[in-house]
Amino acid sequence: MNAHPDTLTPLRELIDKTDWKEGISKNLYQSVQFGTQTVTYALPFLFSMQPQSGHPNYDKADKLSRIVCLFDNAGEAFLPGQDTTSAPVTRHMAHSRALMFVFDPTQDSRFRKLCTEDKGSASAPFVARQEPILQEAATRIRRYSGLRQTEKHNRPLIVVLTKSDAWSHLLEEDDPPEPWREVKTGNAKNDRSQSTFHALDTNLIERRSQAARSLMLKVCPEIVTAAEGFAEEVIYVPASAVGSRAEVDQASGLLSIRPGETKPYWVTVPYLYALCRTTSGLVPSLSRKS
Repeated sequence: MNAHPDTLTPLRELIDKTDWKEGISKNLYQSVQFGTQTVTYALPFLFSMQPQSGHPNYDKADKLSRIVCLFDNAGEAFLPGQDTTSAPVTRHMAHSRALMFVFDPTQDSRFRKLCTEDKGSASAPFVARQEPILQEAATRIRRYSGLRQTEKHNRPLIVVLTKSDAWSHLLEEDDPPEPWREVKTGNAKNDRSQSTFHALDTNLIERRSQAARSLMLKVCPEIVTAAEGFAEEVIYVPASAVGSRAEVDQASGLLSIRPGETKPYWVTVPYLYALCRTTSGLVPSLSRKS
């Protein structure tokens, strides 16, 4: 919907927002005064969701409707000393019904060697170890939820593997389509009450997860170890927010994209899978045995 779809647009704003302290001025965090003490909290993103006409459970809309609360924490919030009594910016995670950890393969030097320049978007501008962030998040969740250090969290952890357009050729299969399948109700061909709806194909998502996990074990085994050492259920979801090649704008020298060329891939899958696993009936899905 960009007014200039063919004009190079810099990605700088997306990179800058990862500093959670700067985010205070960008409405990502809110400071609250308690007498003489100021406490900074992460702001939630609240969304109302309810079945619409055509949903197979539309008659149960009153019971299935939800207010979904999302938090978006920058990785910097998990550095030592960044979560304090005056800035408890990650403690809400102990109450989350599902967790997502975003892993950027192009920040890993081993992945970068396997990604060719003609495959997808450009690599991250720097290389960084990412498993310490996941390990610190796990430590805090255990601490704030009262879990022992050896006890696994019983809520799903979704590891989102970003920029898949740059590395999905390393998987042992072609990129599958979006994981929706058309489902028809009623048996008779001339049954006028027959209806059609779309269901989330969890079988496809979980098969894709297994392929991604196999690749991660070969290239970045410490991420798999950290994730599966923390949570009982881990799902790996390749996704691409842009889905097109980034390039350097010669005029500004900034890494940029052309909005009209973006092709997001599987970006809704982590969220919908989380809803499917944590709410019953809100997101229609195929049986795991089908």
